[in-house]
Amino acid sequence: MGHRVRSKSFIVIFSLFAVLAINSCGIKGPPKAPIRIEITPVKDLRAVLTGSTARLSWTPSLHYSDGSDIEIRSISVYRLDEKLAESLATQAEQEQQRREAGALQDRGSPPVGPVNAHARRIAMVTIQDFERKAVLAERLRIEQLLDRAEGGKIHWEEPLTQTVEQMPSTRSVYAVVMEDERGRESALSNFVQVIPLAPLPGPEDINYSLVSGYLSINWSPPTRDEKPLQQLCLLGFNVYKSPPGMPVPRVPSNSELISTSSPLDWLKEEVISQQQVAGSSARYACLLVTSANPKPAGISQLLIPADDIASHRGATVEVEATIYAPGGNSNGRLVLDASRDPAKPSEPAAGQGVFTERDNPLIGYQEISIGEEPRTFRASLRLPSDSRALVLRIEPRGEEAISAPFIVESVSARSDASGEELVRNGDFSGFAPLRRSEQITTYGSDYDYRISAVYDISGFTLESPLSAPLRVELRDTSPPAPPANPKALSTSEGITLSWNASASADTVGYVVFRREGSDGSWQRLNSAPIVGTVYRDTDAKPGVAHFYKVEAIDASGNLSSTAAVVAATLGTD
Repeated sequence: MGHRVRSKSFIVIFSLFAVLAINSCGIKGPPKAPIRIEITPVKDLRAVLTGSTARLSWTPSLHYSDGSDIEIRSISVYRLDEKLAESLATQAEQEQQRREAGALQDRGSPPVGPVNAHARRIAMVTIQDFERKAVLAERLRIEQLLDRAEGGKIHWEEPLTQTVEQMPSTRSVYAVVMEDERGRESALSNFVQVIPLAPLPGPEDINYSLVSGYLSINWSPPTRDEKPLQQLCLLGFNVYKSPPGMPVPRVPSNSELISTSSPLDWLKEEVISQQQVAGSSARYACLLVTSANPKPAGISQLLIPADDIASHRGATVEVEATIYAPGGNSNGRLVLDASRDPAKPSEPAAGQGVFTERDNPLIGYQEISIGEEPRTFRASLRLPSDSRALVLRIEPRGEEAISAPFIVESVSARSDASGEELVRNGDFSGFAPLRRSEQITTYGSDYDYRISAVYDISGFTLESPLSAPLRVELRDTSPPAPPANPKALSTSEGITLSWNASASADTVGYVVFRREGSDGSWQRLNSAPIVGTVYRDTDAKPGVAHFYKVEAIDASGNLSSTAAVVAATLGTD
């Protein structure tokens, strides 16, 4: 998989530089190394778990490092199936050995801020380990790449090699390597991971409306037990459009994820996530990790910063969190920690060496047992006079080296000092239905629309199963705007009608209706639409009052309303 430089290529480049050096003029400087032309590696590899299928997408590199074009021969997809428990145990043992040798300084894990060191270890796979252990999932030749190209990216998928039943002890890590016509390979792409999880719910109540040339696909957010999901890791939705009977496209109709536009957010600080892959970290979901190390990974939220803690000392803070673990069960703790200042993580904790954790009045916690169904847990702490700040942590506990991912559905925290709400998440009570609208310019076709919900869990994307297809018949039923200012004038040749054109762009002509007398029936005078804005009725009867109305007609045969009825009587001369 590594980059290979062929000896022949090296000799040619070296000889070229030797000739240039001999024939050059001017002051000769020190010899320069030959320029190494490389294939730019893929940098935007993404992975999505849809049902039980891992779906990868990436933008292929089209140029070498010097800007010249690449002739791609193939792209190889590599996969590393990793047993996390064994990997964690090995990492913990190696770290302990380094610590004992004095090669590693343990400064502890800050309660808020960047991803901590223990989290970073499990999230990232070393290049050496990947090259040594990964297997070739598939080598895609140029003709296969063309078949998989859509939306400017290459798309590839495979069924999960791990099952939900094996969760949470496994994951699959992917990377891709490009190869040119000369057999040279790029470096590894960025890594992405997939963790087998039970499917999460999709959108509901899907319907559509077609009004005035605009199609609106409407739906409601996922629910559980007829209640809206307070799903903080719900990123948004995708809409897929395809003709009936055709495969679902790999790329959704929406160029960007349709956001929930939810006001939910943690206050002041980012949440620590155990997983961080390809620059993306989950804010509301975490893979619970425990090992021989004393600092398990979890997520944290700063509730009261050090600058505000003085006004809350002596008050009681109560926290309520709703959590569940898709695909497995897990044990953990809900911790309220007032012993540290998150802005100064290197300082010792207040009470350190005086109290055990269980007896420390600066720390309060509630043991939690998390399963597939959401449960609400509560914890409270009366803030002593030496409180430094207040941090909420949700962390794992137990004997196992790794536990199931959990999802924080909602969190609320309140101080009784003033009844102030410190943080409030997960309230979908005012959550409006979502929609995607598009302007329709061509009618007569049918399409199937499918919608999915997209989640961010432990740093990778999980997409719900697609909804059942919603068949939309694109039939134009919207009438055009009526013609304005109709007029009728009696002449020697008959009754001449005129009007101002309809304002609708899809108007193809006009239809004229006539009625004899005030109680007669309307009759259509022209079978084909009138293209202009003038019509002469040469069949009008002298001495009889004739009433007229003009309506616009569009390409779909829709008739407009009538702006006004006009009348005229042909003379008897």
